[in-house]
Amino acid sequence: MIRLNRALSDVHVRILLRRIRDLNLGPCGVAVSGGEHVSLAGCLSLDAPVERGVRYSIVRAAGEQVVSIDWTGSALALTLCDGDRLDAPVARELAVELALDEHGRILAPALGARIDLGRIDALEIEHFLRRLVRGVCGV
Repeated sequence: MIRLNRALSDVHVRILLRRIRDLNLGPCGVAVSGGEHVSLAGCLSLDAPVERGVRYSIVRAAGEQVVSIDWTGSALALTLCDGDRLDAPVARELAVELALDEHGRILAPALGARIDLGRIDALEIEHFLRRLVRGVCGV
């Protein structure tokens, strides 16, 4: 049984967002609900501070969309927008609560995702990012 420690700090989240941004994953397929696949096409916010959020371009059968990952102070705010403009219409939003477990890993229980920020492992970061994308792109 994993015990949660709710003392997740902004520092933890900035490190997480920095690692997701610096991964700059793409091209890479992600299976979402209903057998659909989306393709990550890279990070759009490589030069921006992570405090402004991290933006990834994705390609779906219906066209290009952007996933924004922002920290609200209590949850990750995932926003799926149509097109790559900052004022693009929002297609879907999802708030994902985060917690720390007793081993210091960041957990997103609603998505079944966890990541150990003590390890610099691109595969672990990729897996966490895929879970975020699957969560906001799923139906």
